[in-house]
Amino acid sequence: MVSLPFFFNDTATTEIYTLSLHDALPIFTAALKSGNCYITDGPAIDFFATGEKQTHIPMGSKLTGEKGKIRLSVKSTPEFGTIKKIVIYHGKFRERKESKFKEIALQNCFSHSQEFSFTIRQKGYLRIHVVSTTADKEFDAYSNPIWLEPAQG
Repeated sequence: MVSLPFFFNDTATTEIYTLSLHDALPIFTAALKSGNCYITDGPAIDFFATGEKQTHIPMGSKLTGEKGKIRLSVKSTPEFGTIKKIVIYHGKFRERKESKFKEIALQNCFSHSQEFSFTIRQKGYLRIHVVSTTADKEFDAYSNPIWLEPAQG
């Protein structure tokens, strides 16, 4: 088994456990190149969208259509504390701004899953930020965006 730790400010943020580095490296680099990954120093994220004709659109991919659903699932452990909040951001290219689509405040939980429906009115994106806390420290996870494009009329 091979373990590849990646460090940021002397803290391991990602480890890949694999039986073969030769087999894992192409998968890892493909996920990074496609944007199908997230950054964290604590909580874990599973974030994807579904559309009228598309069934699974992961982070880094594009959802095209009029309506969609986002599904998110976040998890933490006692080491990284309970999940405090999840913020879903909606970026709009035309206005060149980002705003909160939804903020979920949580207490005393180590996992949370939820689904939201939305309408695609213009090009943009959705992304999430998760915060977990222990008694003395805060941890963050940031997703890559899911790109949104309205259907061509």
